[in-house]
Amino acid sequence: ANLAIGYFAILGAVVDGIPSPSFRPGIIVESVDKGGRADLAGVKPGDKILQVNDDLIQGDGVKQFVSDVSENADLPLKLKIQKEEGTEEILTVTPTSKGRISIKVKSNVDLTKKSKVASLGQALEMANGQYAKLINDIVFGYIGLFQGGTAEIAGPISMARMGGNTISTGDISETLLFFAALNLNLAAANSLPIPGLDGAKVAGLLIGLLAKGRSISPKVQEAADVAAEVSALLLVFFVFNVLLSDIGRILPIDAVAESLEERMSDFVGK
Repeated sequence: ANLAIGYFAILGAVVDGIPSPSFRPGIIVESVDKGGRADLAGVKPGDKILQVNDDLIQGDGVKQFVSDVSENADLPLKLKIQKEEGTEEILTVTPTSKGRISIKVKSNVDLTKKSKVASLGQALEMANGQYAKLINDIVFGYIGLFQGGTAEIAGPISMARMGGNTISTGDISETLLFFAALNLNLAAANSLPIPGLDGAKVAGLLIGLLAKGRSISPKVQEAADVAAEVSALLLVFFVFNVLLSDIGRILPIDAVAESLEERMSDFVGK
């Protein structure tokens, strides 16, 4: 059901006209955690980060910036900053041992409406392309999840904020695309072979088909029960970490922890 709802939401967005991004140089600083590395270096909300060391920030820019920061833990980075009044300066920021500087950034982008589709065939073709792209992004997102943790996964709090921000724009196509992405992500999560989800039921049916009516040996059944219990525990652990990461995006947890660590170091040094 989620897959079908997602597709028709994308089709509606295509009919309305999907925005086409036009990227400008750099990325925009949305917020800076007080007491964090970026704050101490002089980075302010509204600043544009144009360059990290010798790397110009181009296109979407956000992933490139996050990668530059995370790969240079405890190493000084020179950020070329354009202030809101238009002046430029170089600020030196040293990420924490976890590769963070406690800021939130977004792409420097303008959205312009594409011309609306001329026929149903064109609409279906564009919808199919957008649908395939979203599914591809979700698949690679899950691959990245298993490789690199939950830091970039949005939980219910972040999703609610993103939804509210999208709806507040009043753009029908943007709202429909967000709704489609939400449904496709729910479908992907529901397909995981974890007890209580549809993926576990499908896995059970496949095992039954492979067994071809033969009774399953006690050892196999025991192993399946253990696997189910472990997967359930992993799901609880995953949800907990996503929620913790979610809260960390709203509250400056990293900056507070960093400040406490520095104060403790000073205290021990004395």
